[in-house]
Amino acid sequence: MTEKIGLVIACLKELGVKPRLASFEDRLVIQKVVFLLKKLGVDAGFGYGLYVRGPYSPDLTKSLYAHQTELEGLQASCRLSKREADAVNKLRELAGKPKLLEIASTYLYLTCDLHAGEDDATRRLKELKPFFSEADVAVGVSKAKQLVFKPTAEDLAWLKKETAVWNAVSNESLARFDAEISKAG
Repeated sequence: MTEKIGLVIACLKELGVKPRLASFEDRLVIQKVVFLLKKLGVDAGFGYGLYVRGPYSPDLTKSLYAHQTELEGLQASCRLSKREADAVNKLRELAGKPKLLEIASTYLYLTCDLHAGEDDATRRLKELKPFFSEADVAVGVSKAKQLVFKPTAEDLAWLKKETAVWNAVSNESLARFDAEISKAG
């Protein structure tokens, strides 16, 4: 077994995915998970292009079929490092949601690999995948951003300023509620 496919199997095992290559949905999940892991710094070495259902690696597909027994038995030839396991855990919520995996991975391919701006990437995503609802696209894009967005000090300062009024109102409401509870108690 190659090191590349061993890493893929170890990641899928950690994620709790039990793949069956006969299932199109399982193959889609594997393709998107491996692509998203690459964006999180766990690169198994497979190149991707943009196809009908989002990022796709023909080489990964060939390797999966060449190692079908090990894949379906989750017989990994390597162990994940803490960093790799942490990256896998970031995908745990999406693992059972092929639709969101497809949207998030396509959005990241458009923004990271094709260098499209956020608005352009969202527009192109909707053009490529008109069968997904606006709500699904919004959730998938949000999940993609959560996966790779690393706020800068300026981002955090802006966010703090933007939410200051809301935080003040919330704190004031909590103080009034605590006062009413104290009077009643």
